[in-house]
Amino acid sequence: MKVNLFESGKRIKEIRMKHHYSMNEFARILDSKSTSSVNDWEKGRNLPNKQRLEKIALLGSTTVEWIKYGDFASYVSQLTSEIETKILNEYGETTLNNYREALLDELMIEKVTYEEDTKILAAAEEIYSMLVHSKKNNQFEQVTFDLTPERIQDRFANLKINDFEIMCLAVIHQMDPLYKKGNRSIDSQIHSTAIMLYDLYQKNQDDFILYRDINKKD
Repeated sequence: MKVNLFESGKRIKEIRMKHHYSMNEFARILDSKSTSSVNDWEKGRNLPNKQRLEKIALLGSTTVEWIKYGDFASYVSQLTSEIETKILNEYGETTLNNYREALLDELMIEKVTYEEDTKILAAAEEIYSMLVHSKKNNQFEQVTFDLTPERIQDRFANLKINDFEIMCLAVIHQMDPLYKKGNRSIDSQIHSTAIMLYDLYQKNQDDFILYRDINKKD
């Protein structure tokens, strides 16, 4: 994605002002020949070179990517703005927020970051397709939440499932790798598991009990 020089300049100025540096002091720290260079950066006329960007990031306790693009959520939102507009127009703000959370979770799990635009767009399209499919069955909101046992219980309590605990255990089993990584968000596999179990219960309780019995044998 193209760097917005004006916004980058604002972030560079923010770092300079945080340390109460004058332009002259800032230029000297960055081995720049004059304050005019600092002024050009802050006005959005151009970017510092790579070495200076790294020094500025170090001063700001941040990253070069943040200076260039802002926070990652905003970066992703700008990159996928066309998809976001579709979701907002078709389904509303709540679903858009759910979509954003699901997309950021997926990118974090897959360790996708700034400037990997092709991977970000591919993930966005995949989750958008899943959203459209799930919306047809009115299920997207039902599976986009942090999948802790408490949240599962809260979400499915109204179903009055006798074997509710089995559903929880089956879904949480899919969470183990993420819990071990310290990540309590859901990925696409867990979305699918939750949908499968929910559908199974709605369509045939006997099949759900059979699923429980099969897992008991394991």
